[in-house]
Amino acid sequence: MGIVSKPGSPYRVLDFGQVQIQMQVAQPTDENFLAHLDAETQRMNGYLRSRDRVVPHKAVVIHAPSCDLIPKASIRRLQAEWIIRNEHVLKIMCHSLAIIVPGTIVRNAVTAALWLAPMPVPMKVHRDMDAAVEWAIREADSIGGQVDSELRLGRCAAHPSL
Repeated sequence: MGIVSKPGSPYRVLDFGQVQIQMQVAQPTDENFLAHLDAETQRMNGYLRSRDRVVPHKAVVIHAPSCDLIPKASIRRLQAEWIIRNEHVLKIMCHSLAIIVPGTIVRNAVTAALWLAPMPVPMKVHRDMDAAVEWAIREADSIGGQVDSELRLGRCAAHPSL
């Protein structure tokens, strides 16, 4: 497992082979969220630049908000603008995305919103980390992807912060 987070980011990014978990660890502000998006852009562009030297692999990403289920409007706008600006890279780098939404009513609302405004890659809404990790492993397996054994064998017990 590798940790690829930028210091001060509201997210801790854990890589388990082709499964990536982005865990919210602090309240997002416009400033720290922009720093997180810049770090993600740099990381993805780094992978794109090295495509000629390595076999490209798509990630299965789990987004795990914890501090603020529905971020403030400015954060949602920054995220939407980043997704639009990086849609082509997301299609190259991501196989599928997931978000964890524990509450049934909010989970259904998020699912409905995704039907109306789909993401550039398939996105699934899960009730908890266990369901999301099991789904992510199946997704990675479906494309012949690599998943670190610590995540595959221990599921969420693979890392104490999960």
